[in-house]
Amino acid sequence: MIRAIFILTALTSVSLAAADDFSVVGSIVSPDAANYDAYGSDVAFANAATLCVGVRGADAQGSNAGAVDIFNLTSEGWEFIQRPTAVGLQPGDQLGEAVAGNNTWFAAGATRHDAMGVDSGAVWMFRNNQTNWAHAQRLLPPVTSAGARFGSALALEQDTLVIGAPLHSGGGSVSIFTQANSTWTHALSITNPTPGASNRFGESVALAGDWLVVGDPHDDAVIIDGGAVYLYRHVASAWILTQTLRPTQTVAREYFGQSLSIDGTRLAIGVYGANSGAETSGRVEMFEVSDGSWQQRDEIVPLAPIGGGNFGWDIALSGDRLAVGAPGAGVAQLSGIVTYYTHTPKARWTAIVDALLVNGQAQDLFGACVALRDGQLAIGAPGAPDASGTSAPRGVVAGADFSQDCNGDGIPDAVELARGAADCDLNSVPDACQPDDDGDGIPNTCEPCIADLNGDGLINGFDFSLLLNRWGAVPAGEPADLDEDGNVGASDVALLLNSWGKCEL
Repeated sequence: MIRAIFILTALTSVSLAAADDFSVVGSIVSPDAANYDAYGSDVAFANAATLCVGVRGADAQGSNAGAVDIFNLTSEGWEFIQRPTAVGLQPGDQLGEAVAGNNTWFAAGATRHDAMGVDSGAVWMFRNNQTNWAHAQRLLPPVTSAGARFGSALALEQDTLVIGAPLHSGGGSVSIFTQANSTWTHALSITNPTPGASNRFGESVALAGDWLVVGDPHDDAVIIDGGAVYLYRHVASAWILTQTLRPTQTVAREYFGQSLSIDGTRLAIGVYGANSGAETSGRVEMFEVSDGSWQQRDEIVPLAPIGGGNFGWDIALSGDRLAVGAPGAGVAQLSGIVTYYTHTPKARWTAIVDALLVNGQAQDLFGACVALRDGQLAIGAPGAPDASGTSAPRGVVAGADFSQDCNGDGIPDAVELARGAADCDLNSVPDACQPDDDGDGIPNTCEPCIADLNGDGLINGFDFSLLLNRWGAVPAGEPADLDEDGNVGASDVALLLNSWGKCEL
């Protein structure tokens, strides 16, 4: 089994004034890794302890047929579980270009599948059978649609699946499938409300509660490739278009809506082509809903804009946490950066850490996809070499556990420790958060009660008597030799008296 353990180490900050730089290890990899797999084509959580990784270049079921890998989180890190067989997959299908999941289902898009026309696309559904994930169904476009790339974007919540087909004739479309009795059935297709030959409605999709969000980053209504985002609400068994968002800045090729992430009453929209201090450095716009209307609340731009950084290429929102991928930024061309933010009512969105792939190099594309669930962060780098020693790109995924924040200051424990916070017992909890009964700054667990010679939790006359009985030279390891100098004497008596009373627990 593959053990993929997250490692976090501090680096010298090279560009950011308000967020530290850190290195993360691309250790979530396949036992069947091969050159040009594009491992980490997409990533998605079923829950905080189950991760699906898309591998669109995998060859196990035919050249570039693609695959999906499943990992479970253990106390030792992310553990490879299986690569389920996709029944009916063909060479060149590129399964895993997009993935989405929940506790019961994983969906994986294969945009080059040809069953309904060349590159019409398809989506494979895998079901959690408690012991493994198994192929359950192949979903095809509802109509013949050559070149539609059905499965380019996926959103899955409970028994509803949304599938984007951005190259469907007329400027793109999305299809909605629903599940009953373990069978997925086509329920509805939505075409582009503003059709255009170059539009890509369905390039991104997001789903939460009764809201469906569809992005068209190539919409030209404001300016060429300015982009648009459409908000649908589920009312009386129908999806109703209630609002259309477009960029407020008239700058061509911003690609507003390239990426989307929605959680509760918040919506994040990626605008990777925006000129936020440098050409195509990118930005993210944050919206919140009130009384059924979505309003912009924040605009997040890179702290150190990098031309071609593509900040916002992919984004992941989970409660008060946000991860933004910038695969064009980094220490080398297209090596990539992912910035992690937390939200507080007073400070709004604050950059906490800038994640870099350890030994990052040109063309890694770290941050081309990101997933975030309850503080667990997964980042794909489909162009990076893995640890096998080959220089050819295979792709990797890096994981970071930002779920724990013992003092509630918005900075994960993992980040605190990487910045130098003490952790005397190496339990991944900063010492400042652990019980310290005597207030000396040393946690109880790191201050053993060495003078409690009889083990009753008290240091008293009984222990003093045992110490006197061992007076003089003693062999190494003698418990009464408190200072470990090979002799039980006055210095040991002093240590015992200084610890007199109840032991720390």
